[in-house]
Amino acid sequence: MKNRLIVQLLAILLFLSIGNIAIASIIKGDFYSRTTGWGHSEYWGSTGVDITSGPELTNADNIIYDGWFRQHAQADMDFNSANYTLEIIPITIGGIEKFEVWIDNIEFSITGEVITGVTINEIGMIPGTPILSWTDNSLHITYEPSSYFNFDMSKIDEFQIVTSSSSPVPEPATMVLFGFGLLGLAGISRRKTA
Repeated sequence: MKNRLIVQLLAILLFLSIGNIAIASIIKGDFYSRTTGWGHSEYWGSTGVDITSGPELTNADNIIYDGWFRQHAQADMDFNSANYTLEIIPITIGGIEKFEVWIDNIEFSITGEVITGVTINEIGMIPGTPILSWTDNSLHITYEPSSYFNFDMSKIDEFQIVTSSSSPVPEPATMVLFGFGLLGLAGISRRKTA
């Protein structure tokens, strides 16, 4: 009875260690946005941004200000590394014909991780459906409705980023659990044969 309980405990340890493979996260990237209206454009950008809590791109990151805009349309970008979502949060209403956001030079916590897809979780701050495109380490979202638009300040658009790794790497703690499980099973097996 005692041996059976130990074997079950060790099997649970093995199961937990196998299910605890490290999951990569996005740790850094270059964040940009651009508004275009009546032949004028305004840009925001922040390069080499470490992913932390709070927006990675804000109005303070304006790099080309076009004074022609009486009230430019601007939106913050906030990436959530816990659930791999990118939120676009409108800050000023504006009146524009095209709005773009992109993240370039994305760095992952595990070598070999790549973006394999992007899906829309929630949209509505702009009329129409945005165009999504991506590469292994970049993402581009374009809003270009058929007529001029303002941001709907009551909405936040959210996009789900899907990634995969060609070579998942186990965490050190996972390997320790796995080792203890194997050693324990080997010890119990040896004790039974003796």
